[in-house]
Amino acid sequence: MTVNTVTDSNSSTAQSACSSGSAGCTLRAAITVANANPGSTINLPKLSSDYLLTVTGTGEALNATGDLNIRADVTIVGSGGPTISAGATRASAIDSIITMPSFYGDNVNGAIVSISGVTFAHGKNPNPGGQGTNKGGCVRFDTQVYGKVTLTNVTVTDCIAPDGSGGGIAIISSGIAPPNSGGHTPVITMKNITVSQSESDYATDTQPSAEGGGMFLGIYISIALDGSTFRQNLAYAPIATKPNSSPPVEVGADGGAISIQAQTGI
Repeated sequence: MTVNTVTDSNSSTAQSACSSGSAGCTLRAAITVANANPGSTINLPKLSSDYLLTVTGTGEALNATGDLNIRADVTIVGSGGPTISAGATRASAIDSIITMPSFYGDNVNGAIVSISGVTFAHGKNPNPGGQGTNKGGCVRFDTQVYGKVTLTNVTVTDCIAPDGSGGGIAIISSGIAPPNSGGHTPVITMKNITVSQSESDYATDTQPSAEGGGMFLGIYISIALDGSTFRQNLAYAPIATKPNSSPPVEVGADGGAISIQAQTGI
């Protein structure tokens, strides 16, 4: 499929356009079609303006509103340097930009995702702390058990997780068993990645820290990182202890560039 309009729509007309190769194929509709047809390739050319997400609404994972939700194996190939954004700035962003959501038993295998030649800019994770979905300001992938993610020549900039971790990118692996107990290790490959001007903050998160201003890597993940740059990212905790905690629980911020959790190899 080739996306040929920057309009944000998931209408049946747009989905039909993607399936038939006719005019009116939107990025959101192309992902919806790809979710129903695992192994699809989406060609994403640079058009007259950025791909701006405008369909408001959060808290769903079926690609209908807010961020783009990948639910099946897919390859997204950018050409000419297209930019996908959720607002003019991260402060005005309607949501994160792209996620592979947790399926909690719906798809324990996760998805195999490859994205190249794309910029993700101006995203804000709207989810409050303690929900598990509060990670990843612009990009969040839950690899589940057997998922794989490859990012090549991708830029992530001006993103924020205002009450969580992974200001730019968050990679997590829910439901996975430790490798030393027979569990599988999800594989992440990143080549020529730039993550900049992104921020993770502590606000009300049940975990007493803001981790990974640029990128957060959850437990039991193997990542190959090559030729990549992390600059001007921030992990920020504005208070010393959690409110109303007894005894006091200290609040911290770590990994302005990258936060790596236990038993994750890089």
